[in-house]
Amino acid sequence: MKIAKFLLQEKLNAKFEEYRAQWLKVDPAELIDNCGQMAEITCIAKNLASILSDEEAECLLCFENPLEVINDG
Repeated sequence: MKIAKFLLQEKLNAKFEEYRAQWLKVDPAELIDNCGQMAEITCIAKNLASILSDEEAECLLCFENPLEVINDG
């Protein structure tokens, strides 16, 4: 794995943990309402870096929250 991909995966992991901490604070009804978005964010966090080119990884590293950029895009 190239450095950009490694750094991106580290950033994705950190941002995913922030999302996870937020999810643990909400009530069950809200979790159910947002389960689709939660699944999307989880999938992105686990798989994105492995499918990108080095250039794409470098580009996403410029964003504060690449998970949000990809999920909203």
